[in-house]
Amino acid sequence: MSTPREKFIAFAFCWADILIELDQDRKIVFAAGATMPVLGKTVEDLIGTSLRDYIAPRDKLLVEQLLAVAAKKGRIDNTLVHLQGTKGPTPPLAFAGYLMPDLGNNFFLALRTVAHMDESGELEKAGTRDTSTGLLEGNSFSDMAAQKLQDAQKGGDNAELTLVNLPGFDDFYQNLSGEDQDILMSTVGTTLRANSIGGESAGEIGEGKFGILHEGGLDVADLEAKLAEATRVFDPTGKGVEVQAGTVDVDTSDIDEEDLTRGLVYTINHFREQSGNDFNVKDIAKNMNSLVKEAVDWLKEHKKDKVSMAVNISGISVDDSTYIEKLHALLDRDPWLKDYLLFEITESARVVDLHKANAFVQSVRQKGFHVCLDDFGAGAASFQYLSVLEVDVVKLDGSAVKNAQTAPKGRAFLRALTTLCKTMDVETIAEMVDSKETLEFVRDCGVEYAQGFLFGKPDPDPWQFVTKLDRRLFGSKHS
Repeated sequence: MSTPREKFIAFAFCWADILIELDQDRKIVFAAGATMPVLGKTVEDLIGTSLRDYIAPRDKLLVEQLLAVAAKKGRIDNTLVHLQGTKGPTPPLAFAGYLMPDLGNNFFLALRTVAHMDESGELEKAGTRDTSTGLLEGNSFSDMAAQKLQDAQKGGDNAELTLVNLPGFDDFYQNLSGEDQDILMSTVGTTLRANSIGGESAGEIGEGKFGILHEGGLDVADLEAKLAEATRVFDPTGKGVEVQAGTVDVDTSDIDEEDLTRGLVYTINHFREQSGNDFNVKDIAKNMNSLVKEAVDWLKEHKKDKVSMAVNISGISVDDSTYIEKLHALLDRDPWLKDYLLFEITESARVVDLHKANAFVQSVRQKGFHVCLDDFGAGAASFQYLSVLEVDVVKLDGSAVKNAQTAPKGRAFLRALTTLCKTMDVETIAEMVDSKETLEFVRDCGVEYAQGFLFGKPDPDPWQFVTKLDRRLFGSKHS
């Protein structure tokens, strides 16, 4: 007759390859399973030794953090770790466990041999995960995040995506020794992975930029503090690097995985490309719908001032039925906004279905709102967009304006373009007008409006902008 303990062990082996019990000093007091093929040790060899001795160097800190989390929350959820075998680090093993207060506050751990899989169930391709930090690289992080967010939605779980920015991290990193660089990156990677779903749902997005998919309710401020502390260790002044983190507002309801992936890729790429001291990750983490709502709220507050505002809508959003439905609901509540709110279609190169996008544009125009096609002339497909998307305004890309200003046939090209737009009853705006010479050039080419630093830098208070405006630039008529 088997004992209850033996029965529980038998059940546990339905999932695990190795079972380990640790006392409060992290010493192994019980072990069972395939320890010889994985570690090169018998279960008898393990008794009385420290678990740390069998963890691969890259994951020692990770396991310590997981045990510390379990000491507070009671459990470790299916996190990937590497053990140290006779021939070096083992393939990844799923690591789960509980802290049992009724059994001497011992840890009961289970490990199962697995491998990193991509969204199709295949082994991850080489290079998608950094071997030293365990962080996902490139679009593999976006793909993973989209799949797991969908899985969480279907399973009724709450998963969230947080973007982490460390301004000045690259300069800080380059000033460290090679050894300190490795330790710092390992610590950053371990901290992110330890707080991520399954210990594998974190990625490096760019220089000093990271992403982490985690369970809802993660203390993001605590994560910021841990990462900041990791950098202060290597700074003789004790200052370290500032850490900013923002949780993305992702609505996975009524959206398929392909659209969700494209949306995440857009958000993450936008995050990667941002730089400068004025950039704040918390701004980029907002849902695109919230940007429109903020604009609406601001216009309501300043309704008596009769100020107009333009709001960007990405090329991805115009193909998202959920986004469109919510946007129309927002606009229907306040029809008067049509006289003060203009929409700019940005990232038009990301539009998948031009005819579907045009249907969205017309649905907005039918409500009385004007729509602008942004970045026109920046790509070879611009004329195709203009032929299908029936818009009110075309904003000429700043680089295209600069190139036209210097190219031998540039003036003729830009003049022909403005003539075409006038024939189609489409107004034109030139971007990056930052000198009087450029202003005269676009005027001569027939462009109707201009924007750029020549007229002043952006200001959150439109009246401050107006008072600083040099009206001598306009001559007898405004442009």
